[in-house]
Amino acid sequence: MLKIFTRNKKVAQVAQTLENVISPPKIATVEEIHAEFDSAESRILDQCDTILAELQIPTETQIEKKAKLMQDLGFVNSETVK
Repeated sequence: MLKIFTRNKKVAQVAQTLENVISPPKIATVEEIHAEFDSAESRILDQCDTILAELQIPTETQIEKKAKLMQDLGFVNSETVK
């Protein structure tokens, strides 16, 4: 990929056009487009799970597990259990 660092938009557009001529963008088939679209939901959910794990934000299932443990120990009036 050619990279030209410039403030001039015209030069950048010409560089992009030149890059497309040298290595044209891949043309996708209908099947590839449909496969990409059909798998998008699971890929997005996987990315969200990864981000939540990195941020260490408790998810609903983690809170539910904690509430169940607290309830089993007798903390029935805790805000987490409620």
